[in-house]
Amino acid sequence: MNIKWLRRTAIAALALAVTIVTGCQAIAGLDLNQVLKNAAKATSAESKSTLELQLKLDEEALAEYDESEADLYRLLSNVKLNLDHIAVEDELNMSLEGSVAFGEASLPFDLRLSDTAMVLDLEGMDAPIVFELMEEGVLTMSGMQAVPAEDAEQDAEKLAEIGRQVVDLVSGYAIDNLPNPGGLTAVPVTETIAGAPTSAMKLSFSMDGAQLWEWVQSYLTALTDDREELAAVIEKVLELIEENPVYRESLEMMEPFESDVLDAPTVEDKANQAADEIISLIETLQEEMELPEEERELASEMMALRGDVYVDYNLNIRKQVWEFDYKHEPSAAEEADPGDEEFYVERPFFTGLTVKSTSEHWNIGGAVEAKEAVKPEDSLAVEDLEYLGGHEFLKHVDEESDLYDLLKNKFHITRQTYSAYSDDYFNPPIILPNYHTIVAVRDVADAFGATITYHAPTRQISVDDEITDTRIVVKIGSNIAKVNGVEQTWPTTVTSIDGVTYVPARKLAEALGADIKWETIDDDWKELTITREP
Repeated sequence: MNIKWLRRTAIAALALAVTIVTGCQAIAGLDLNQVLKNAAKATSAESKSTLELQLKLDEEALAEYDESEADLYRLLSNVKLNLDHIAVEDELNMSLEGSVAFGEASLPFDLRLSDTAMVLDLEGMDAPIVFELMEEGVLTMSGMQAVPAEDAEQDAEKLAEIGRQVVDLVSGYAIDNLPNPGGLTAVPVTETIAGAPTSAMKLSFSMDGAQLWEWVQSYLTALTDDREELAAVIEKVLELIEENPVYRESLEMMEPFESDVLDAPTVEDKANQAADEIISLIETLQEEMELPEEERELASEMMALRGDVYVDYNLNIRKQVWEFDYKHEPSAAEEADPGDEEFYVERPFFTGLTVKSTSEHWNIGGAVEAKEAVKPEDSLAVEDLEYLGGHEFLKHVDEESDLYDLLKNKFHITRQTYSAYSDDYFNPPIILPNYHTIVAVRDVADAFGATITYHAPTRQISVDDEITDTRIVVKIGSNIAKVNGVEQTWPTTVTSIDGVTYVPARKLAEALGADIKWETIDDDWKELTITREP
């Protein structure tokens, strides 16, 4: 039940966040307060949207990164999320069809959500991925208890209604205090939305970094000045919690009103205390946001936010277009001599970024039918997948798909690494006088997903690696090892140190098909890594 409320709250918060342009004061006769409140209250709608991130890479800085890490940043420098159709049936049921693109690779998907399950069809997977929200195991992990299906359905409906009331209460305070950004304009237009010409009011604005900073500060000031309304909103929310145990349980809250103490605080007292604490936090944030004049000038050059919002004559938001630009200005520390260890700071791998977002909305408040979140028989449970190693997960992915290529060759999910420092407190790698390195065999085996067994009577240790189908057998006090039945003489004996078994690092790495290297951090600090990518 927590998840349903969080989803509802997240949708409402998103509606508020992405529509800040409309402000709280009427413009061109348009009641902008009501526009925002309509967006927060909407429980059904259809829409489509795109969200795109573009990073302007600094290839000179990237040259200092590991090659695979640099390639990953290049891949993430152009990411686009396309949601071709979003159907929100009500607070509990919705479906999304779209794709996410990394450069030239595109991954189509179909996502369905209900109060009991989330079902994801991702192109390239051999079965849908299912997260059953009401399964006993999942609820236990979340600190909740399973309830009978009929009770869960009633609780879900009750929570949805309470959620609407909370959104109404909170959004009123948040919206009524929201100031208009500077330079806001409004003109009547005819815009094509969802394929149809639509009469709308186009609201536009543009702010640089300093103006955006001032806008946020003015909003925070308006919130702190309206302390009385904040306390009243909190009091009403607390009364809702008191009147509805199911809501309190869904938030995993303690009983807020029971007390054995005489003259315990009233709901009003609690609301006033909470309001004072929130106001104090906002005032602290305001102080931290104070910028010197030179930093304001820099912010003006570094950031820009532009937006167009189209509102129809029913005061519904029908289309939004947003663009945020950020240009990184190198600091003195980033431009310093890299040899100046006390002052030099490594510069980031990008010089700027752009985030673009567009969305269109229709059938707002109408009859919408979302795809049903039905669990197929051949589905994969998400709680099982999260414990799989990368190579095990790839068994469920088509080797010819873009998904497989991304996961294996770009995100390197099969890569396994053991790393340790020479001065680690727990089982550090040890460099012997003959310059051979020994490592704790169990630590390496665990890092690679291998199993290890110990036979006490013979002091024999076996390492079984499923990925490479390799079995390594060693014996404490001996330098003879067997790798898949073939005897090898290792350069040092297998040694037990404080109950921890150490073996020659390079020989163990070779047997597991891994690479090994030492990297000197400074004169007294070195890092050993053993890596493989099956």
